[in-house]
Amino acid sequence: MSRIASGIESAIAARLEGVTGTRGGRVLFERLDLSLDAGEALVVTGPNGAGKSTLLRLCAGLLAPACGRIETLPCALADDRPALDERRSLG
Repeated sequence: MSRIASGIESAIAARLEGVTGTRGGRVLFERLDLSLDAGEALVVTGPNGAGKSTLLRLCAGLLAPACGRIETLPCALADDRPALDERRSLG
């Protein structure tokens, strides 16, 4: 994946097209389109239960979208089991 802007080619780190995110059978967001170039950042804000963590898990490949398409550059990521380990302290 690449994009040419101002004559400079840059890699697209993540592209979401028409993505719907669900958790526990509940639709959190629908038809989300998003594109981030390598080196860009995104701030995700919202109330509890709005789908912020679901969006990050989708982008990381830890969840599959209910519908839509996600493309990301290959990178090494750990799964979310350590974060969900009840024996580990968060603080």
